[in-house]
Parts: sequence; structure tokens; C-alpha cells
Amino acid sequence: MVPDVPITDKSDGITHGKNPRSRVQNTIKTKRIALVNQCISNMDLVNKIDNVTGPGEVGDLRFGVEWMTNL
Repeated sequence: MVPDVPITDKSDGITHGKNPRSRVQNTIKTKRIALVNQCISNMDLVNKIDNVTGPGEVGDLRFGVEWMTNL
């Protein structure tokens, strides 16, 4: 008799079941969190640039960062 394969692999904390969609969703969620964190870092950079150059110099960049953060 073949032993059952565990559904959850504790080593990486991701559920591995018969549904590959859940693995894809976990990957998308992880990448999205990383993207939002990068956007927040970019926003901090934009604010620092604004402090040096004055308001309005990086308006397009600010809009892009805010748009990405609100995805």
C-alpha cells in the first residue's frame, strides 16, 4: 500500500493539494505584496525628491506610484 502524500508541506508554508490554482494564487499574492512594498518604497523616494526639487517636479512619477499601490 502506498502511503498518502501530505497535502501541506510545512517546509515552505504553502498548501500543496490537488488544486494547482491555489498554488498559483499563493504565488500571485506573494508577488503582489512584494510589488506593493516596492511601490511604497518608491513613494518614499518620490517624497524625498520632492523635498529637494520642490513640489510638482515628479508629478507623473507620483501618479504612477500611487496608481500601482492602489491595485
